Amino acid sequence: MLNQIKVLKDMPIIAVVRGVNENSAVKLATALKNGGIHSIEMTFGEIDPIPGIKAMNQKFGDELLVGAGTVLTVDQVKRVSEAGAKFIFSPNTDEGVIKETKKQNLFSLPGAFSPTEIVQATNAGADAVKVFPASQLGPEYLKAIHAPLPDVKLVPTGGINLENISSFFEKGAYAVGVGGSLVDLKTIEDENFDRIEQTARAYVNAVRGVVS
Repeated sequence: MLNQIKVLKDMPIIAVVRGVNENSAVKLATALKNGGIHSIEMTFGEIDPIPGIKAMNQKFGDELLVGAGTVLTVDQVKRVSEAGAKFIFSPNTDEGVIKETKKQNLFSLPGAFSPTEIVQATNAGADAVKVFPASQLGPEYLKAIHAPLPDVKLVPTGGINLENISSFFEKGAYAVGVGGSLVDLKTIEDENFDRIEQTARAYVNAVRGVVS
């Protein structure tokens, strides 16, 4: 657990990767790492993320913090844990998923929308809470939540881009999840990994000025 916390503290950006196969996973991870981003979420969807998670872990080990996203069931937690995932991202708050995540000694990041859900996730054992969808809520919502719940680590995700990322940190974000604006699927399909590295570096530079 200390490793997960340290990595996110050093660079609090999680690249949210969806629809990327095993063959592209290592190339993508290399580009992100070279650009300064060391946390990668491989999401469940049309493509099974487990082969990609395994490939990244075999290549980089503890150099990268690789986790799983859109995790909805206890069985998925067990499967990605066996693959070497180090954190669990979910769009919702499910007590069973959170408890299994902690049982597997993984970093728990369930999704929540309202203050009630955020507190429920925290009480169930979440290490941090994914505030989702951030694009609908905005940075000011984060500030409003932080006032009564200052000890909860909030991770806004959904709609984060270069123009607004600093605002979320200024309003109290612990980390952020960044998807298509960082890891554009067309760019990956074109194998333009130099562009992804450049974009990653731009995000890192944007964050450096607002986080300690």
